[in-house]
Amino acid sequence: MDLFARVRQRGDFSVPITRPSDWGLPAEGLPGQVIWVWPEMAFGFLYKIQALARLLGRDWNAAMPSNDWQIVHFFGFDNSFYHALLYPALYTEVFSHWTPRIRYHVNEFYLLDGQKFSTSRGYAVWGKEVLGPKTVDIVRLHLGLTRPEGERTNFTLDALRRTENEIFQRIWLSWLDRLDQEIKQDFGGACPTQATGLRPTAPSLLG
Repeated sequence: MDLFARVRQRGDFSVPITRPSDWGLPAEGLPGQVIWVWPEMAFGFLYKIQALARLLGRDWNAAMPSNDWQIVHFFGFDNSFYHALLYPALYTEVFSHWTPRIRYHVNEFYLLDGQKFSTSRGYAVWGKEVLGPKTVDIVRLHLGLTRPEGERTNFTLDALRRTENEIFQRIWLSWLDRLDQEIKQDFGGACPTQATGLRPTAPSLLG
């Protein structure tokens, strides 16, 4: 909403629809120009809906979007302008009959040691550095705990190791070991049904 308010304060506002390049969809009547990727994506979503319709036996038409369509966008905060402002503006310009219904799920930035991840600069944590048969659950747990869903968060290898030692090993695996021993001792190693009365208390991530 803050972004929208600041754009409105600028008064007249325009963005290019094409750009100089030889890679992309050629812009008709403009040699050496291609359709800018963001407008291309906006209408690509509609054609994907039409393609889905063919699989489902529906009559959805990309050229005639319907008011009962619900579009849901998942994107990072840095793409807010394109999804929340540019796409609706393009749809309104092309389809006067259509009022698009769009829901937004926005993630904040996930930093690496306090700085923005950048694969182009080689500033990243590569999967082969942290992932393996014995670590995939640890990484998944840590990312779930530190995800930048509502605020900017930070990834460090030290924090990943703390999650492994203090939460995964000390809490979760210790709990699973105790549960395994109880099942072996009281139920002959066969996982009981709820009717048998086994109700182990799940571990708390706070310890």
